[in-house]
This record gives sequence, structure tokens and C-alpha cells, in this order.
Amino acid sequence: MSIIRANKFQGLDAPNPAIELPADGTVILASGFSGNLESQGSFTTNSLTVENTATVQGSLLIDGTTAVSVGASGAPAIHASGDINTGIFFPAADTTSFSQGGTERFRFGSAGQFGIGGATYGTSGQFLQSQGASAAPQWATGGGITWLATQNTTSGSAITVTGIDTNARMIVIGLYRVSQSATSANQLTLRVGNGSINSGNNYFWSVGRGVDSDSITSANNAYRLIVDAYSDASFIFSGNITLLRVQDTSNPLWSITHNLSENGGGNEPIYAAGSFTDTQIDRVQLIPAGNFDNGAFRVGYIL
Repeated sequence: MSIIRANKFQGLDAPNPAIELPADGTVILASGFSGNLESQGSFTTNSLTVENTATVQGSLLIDGTTAVSVGASGAPAIHASGDINTGIFFPAADTTSFSQGGTERFRFGSAGQFGIGGATYGTSGQFLQSQGASAAPQWATGGGITWLATQNTTSGSAITVTGIDTNARMIVIGLYRVSQSATSANQLTLRVGNGSINSGNNYFWSVGRGVDSDSITSANNAYRLIVDAYSDASFIFSGNITLLRVQDTSNPLWSITHNLSENGGGNEPIYAAGSFTDTQIDRVQLIPAGNFDNGAFRVGYIL
């Protein structure tokens, strides 16, 4: 025997009865129905519209398609019971997004592209890079060196270059005919940092100039790379300085080398090598003994 409980039946005074109860217990709502409907057995219908909440305390089998609202990141159209801000929603045509805690985490765009935190699909050639166990992945540029803007050394003293990715494995500084107005020992100093230029500890370096060699330490808590005995403002430096991260820790280990040519006082090559431990680097600073007065340099990095 079927049991029907309802707050209100419509069409009871219609010419045809609103409810038919055939002998087999089938319930037919001939003229429509509004209110609450409770079925204690199986319930089969070709079309069912629910304007409020429908609770199914068993399995729900839908032999057809199901349409839901588009939803939003804070209230996804499909979500788990009791967790209404985590689930799936549809922000645009042919687009599917996934939210967590009311924030969109990733989406599939209409062309099949994959977005992080929304419609952030990256650019051609980028790849997804892990940010660790407690952060979302990010798009990163790989497959080659990323060059920052060229720095002209036509005037001034220290030049700081920012924008280095802190995940960089290698940092390269290329110098082209850089000269300075120093009238004492011609020197270049390199400093690195993360968020600001670090003062750090003193570090030891080995330097070669031609067939001679010298032993130097950094001055002013910086990494002094070049010390030359000549006192000539006409010296011009060209070449490169390379920093290589050899261990990934909170204070990475770095090795550093430079290979420069000195156009002046014998046109001799100058080279140096050393190592240091520092925070992840996002900037470098190049400092002359006097002021820069000519040339240019550029900084690049490889992830």
C-alpha cells in the first residue's frame, strides 16, 4: 500500500480527479501538485521540478541529464553537504571551475586550457612549478634564460637590479665595456639580497689577474670580486659573473665565478671564484669604486 502525505493538493474540484490510486498502488497526480512530497518507497517520474530543497535519504538514480545553476566561487553549484563554499561551478560558457573555501583554485577554459586561481593560463612555454606542500603551484618560465632589462652605466654609483625569481638556479651578470671614474685601485663590488641588499658576513675570494694572483676579502660586508693594482680611470670591463645555486635549502649554498677582460693597463683577463651561503636571491647590486661613466650590463636567471 502506498502512502501519500502532502500539505496541499491542487485540482481536487477539477472534472478529472487530481489523485488516482490504481489497484497496483501507483500514484498519478493528474492535475499537478504543490507542497511537500514524501515517498517511503521507490519514486519514479519522467519530470520533476523542485523549487526549494529536495532531500534524498537513499540513492538517487537519474536516467537522463541534470541541470544545475552556474554557481559562484563562494557558493558552487555542486558541493558537499555542510560545506557549501567548496565544489564545482560554471563561471562562463564551456568553462568549469573548482573552488575551495570560497576561493577559486583552478579552472578549465573553453579551449581546454588550465588556469590557476581563475583565468590565469600562463603563457606559451611556461610550466607549472610546485611551491611546496602548503602553497598552490604557479606558472614559471623555463627552457632558457630570462633576461631582465639592460642597465646603462653612463653615470651614477651603485645600480640595483630586482625581479630575479627566488627559485632561480643560476644568475648571470653580463658586462659590456663597463668603466668607472675611479682614480684609485679600480674595483667592482657585487652584493646580493632578498627583499633588500644583504650586509651579510665577509667572504674570502681568490682572484687571478694575468699570471699574477692575489688573495682578497670582501669589504663593507659585500662580495668584492675585482681588485686591481692599477690606478687608471680608463679601464673597461667586459665579460660575465655567474652565481650557481648548488643546494636548495632555506639558506642556499652558492658558488660564484667571474671571467672578465680588462681593457687597459695590459688588456689582461681577470678571473675569480668563491662560494657563500645566503637567502634566496631576488636582486643584485653592482658598485663601482667611483662612479660608472660608460657601458652597460644585463642580469638574467635560469630556473
